[in-house]
Amino acid sequence: MRAFSTSFGIGALLVLLCACNVQTQDTHEVIRVVEEDKTVEVTPTAHMETIAAPPEKIILQDGVDAFLGYQRIAVPESLSETYPALNKGIVAFIMAFNLREMANEEGVSAWGKIRTSAKSETTWQYELTYLPDDSVYAVDYKVYFAQVDTGYKIARIGHRVKCYHGDNPKQWTVELCP
Repeated sequence: MRAFSTSFGIGALLVLLCACNVQTQDTHEVIRVVEEDKTVEVTPTAHMETIAAPPEKIILQDGVDAFLGYQRIAVPESLSETYPALNKGIVAFIMAFNLREMANEEGVSAWGKIRTSAKSETTWQYELTYLPDDSVYAVDYKVYFAQVDTGYKIARIGHRVKCYHGDNPKQWTVELCP
């Protein structure tokens, strides 16, 4: 929850929780929720005139930011190409992050899920649990694949973990495990 309030502010939380088609303005940011295409745009008020690039698109799943609770990871240069099919991009991601070997460890459980919205916004989630690590119980990756003319590009990667120990054992966090 700390990551969400830091990144989006209380105003964005209220808009996302009410799932309304309204425009709200406070002293820090302008928030626009467009229910039809399931996007939310957040633009700092002080930068409204000077922003060259559009704000990052937020992918909504079940009315909530799909990357809420995930730490953003920069897309590695090795994954910057366009993949002709979604499964090719998924395999490239698995290989780049060495997840195949981790999933093949004895006792490790792995699952993956693909979700695509009506606007062709596709995310892939991959979770590994029961890791043979004395501090990390589970890891979870979420990848947003942007559809382009010739296939798919990895546009965003999120990561979170569950720890064996700490203040909230076996709860998702973006903090390092003790």
